[in-house]
Amino acid sequence: MKTGIVAPSRQELEPFLKRCENVEATKRSGFEFFTATLFDKELVCVICGICKTNAACATQALLDGFDVSRVFLLGVCGAISPSLKIKDTIVCTSVAHHDVEQSILTQNEPRFASAAFECDKTLLNAVQRAELNGLPYGVKLVYGKEVTGESFVDRDGREQIVAAHSPLGVDMETAAAAQVCALNRVPFLALRTVTDTPFESGLEVFGKNLASASEICALALYETLKQL
Repeated sequence: MKTGIVAPSRQELEPFLKRCENVEATKRSGFEFFTATLFDKELVCVICGICKTNAACATQALLDGFDVSRVFLLGVCGAISPSLKIKDTIVCTSVAHHDVEQSILTQNEPRFASAAFECDKTLLNAVQRAELNGLPYGVKLVYGKEVTGESFVDRDGREQIVAAHSPLGVDMETAAAAQVCALNRVPFLALRTVTDTPFESGLEVFGKNLASASEICALALYETLKQL
């Protein structure tokens, strides 16, 4: 069974990739893929790039080209919930587009059953087992909904997202990749670590916390894969 891993940027993937063995790089459909092994598992990682179309294209290329049986969506996010702190990791129970009217997805082809895409329960259980066994220092998990849109969300726009979705966090790729997984009936799970909050926001804050948040997200995925 091959496991696929999708990350938006090299900075978000590298902390996980450095923990893997037998890493080999290849290019396909314009994206950079890395085959690797970890805990005797075959992995295929891809840097999808930023924004929804890139995430969708890379995820489909991953599924078409490498015969993966499950997918992890890895990266960072902004916190929408005021309860979250920088470097908290959201284990996404479901993901949705915050900038797409729900009926567009449910009442038009290919007619999804819901505009929110549910993460796989088996993969969620693996995260929970990792948590019960004790996570590395600094890894704090929070379970809940994530939303995705085409633009970076600073202070402006948070209220509208809360009113419509009440999510924990927001990013620019997860729902698009999840939609592709759902369409292909491939189980997925998203892990997103917080770089900025309603109280500390903006691109400068994001940039300051990107490396450390990516490291924590990599640890969360590493510990989860131990359980599979």
